[in-house]
Amino acid sequence: MSILLGLLLLFTGMGIWSLPVCVLGGVISEIIRKKGNYTSLTSHVIAHGFFSLWVFGSFIPLIFFADSYWSEHQEYGSEFIADTQFFTMFGIAPCLIASCIIFGILGGFVAKALVKNILEKLELSNVNT
Repeated sequence: MSILLGLLLLFTGMGIWSLPVCVLGGVISEIIRKKGNYTSLTSHVIAHGFFSLWVFGSFIPLIFFADSYWSEHQEYGSEFIADTQFFTMFGIAPCLIASCIIFGILGGFVAKALVKNILEKLELSNVNT
């Protein structure tokens, strides 16, 4: 799934860095799921947090290669470029990575609660939490 997502991002113009970041997030997610024997909902939730790292791939050119990126995109205007460079400085990378993981896990817990509620209504609640 992560390879398909990375290819989709690549072909829709999100940059070459999206593909390796998606693959890395997918590999980390599969390792976490494997440790939970693919049955633990908690391990699925944590794995979803790491799978959400795909978002970071699109920001890599703005953070690490900003000068070359903006030299190719002068049509946005100098004011827009200056404002965007302020928000995408190098120090934002750890915050963005942490946000991807934390909000991915929070989204996973919300989904877990919704799915658990639905499974209980269907009397299929023998899923490990």
